[in-house]
Amino acid sequence: LPTVRQDLQSYAFYRLECAVRAAAVLGVVGIGGLGFQLDLSFETLRYHEIWTLIVALMILSGLIDRWSTTVRRSSAAAVHRFSMLAVLLLVPAAALWLRVNPGVLWSQRSRSLANDFSRDLLPPRLGPGGWSELVGSTIDTVALSLLALAISVVGGIGAAIVSRRRTEVALTAGPAQRVVAMVTRLLLLLARAVPPPIWAFLAVLIFFPGLWPGAIALAIYNLGVLGRLFADSFEDRDILPTDQLLVTGAGPTSAFLYGALPTATPRLIALSLYRWEVIVRETVVVGVVGAGGLGQLINEHLAARDFAAVTGVIGALILLAFAADLIGAGCRRVFR
Repeated sequence: LPTVRQDLQSYAFYRLECAVRAAAVLGVVGIGGLGFQLDLSFETLRYHEIWTLIVALMILSGLIDRWSTTVRRSSAAAVHRFSMLAVLLLVPAAALWLRVNPGVLWSQRSRSLANDFSRDLLPPRLGPGGWSELVGSTIDTVALSLLALAISVVGGIGAAIVSRRRTEVALTAGPAQRVVAMVTRLLLLLARAVPPPIWAFLAVLIFFPGLWPGAIALAIYNLGVLGRLFADSFEDRDILPTDQLLVTGAGPTSAFLYGALPTATPRLIALSLYRWEVIVRETVVVGVVGAGGLGQLINEHLAARDFAAVTGVIGALILLAFAADLIGAGCRRVFR
């Protein structure tokens, strides 16, 4: 345990950062919080409120992002102890703020409703469109995820190159480069702070319902995530190959292409495959607002209150996510 303690804390704080963004997604579907207020502003056409809420999401995500990054990069025991103590104090404070009542989970009313709901959900069955509808939506989901991944990886690599703090010329970038990097990091923060359903809603308004709005929404959101992770990979890599190329007279571009990029490539591939697994699941979120795939099919069955058909679609999604996990794990072993 002592040898992996720091890694456990680092991943835990990274997941805290992800949980803040996920909480905004849950808010969009009615759970509460900033995401819920953002959804209300869209539904009531109060567009003047939207940017205020987006800025609030950016500030919240930025603070958690900075805290998470500090914990992951710091080797000081004091930083880790302070952060863990803060979390231990914040968790009960959050429970008090949300008025969490665990007794609701096993109350008589909850058990009765769960039994009724289970009878509606099981056994799973196909919707009115049969196998052709389910298979077609599954293919749409795979195509949607691959298209979103391709856009976000290409954009993420470009953003990471611009936003990294360390260049091939010196450990610290010049003033102009710092300004460009700061603006790029703010844009990446905006991309990942706004929940995918909101990006999908905006894309649907522009491009009308279909797969393209879903792909664009997921690409923007995951570009923000991958751009930040790719930049960390470039900054945390072994700088020896790059230094050796610079000493032999290579220019900054050559040093990056033949020194930094090959060193970071295995990590970039691993992160891209991991995000593809996540994107496959996220397609359901954007599908709820009419962006196609299995998510849209789930939304249609929910509207018809055909819960057994919803379970059938969820089963197809589980199989698809399981396949994506297996493919991603196998590819990561190959490129390790």
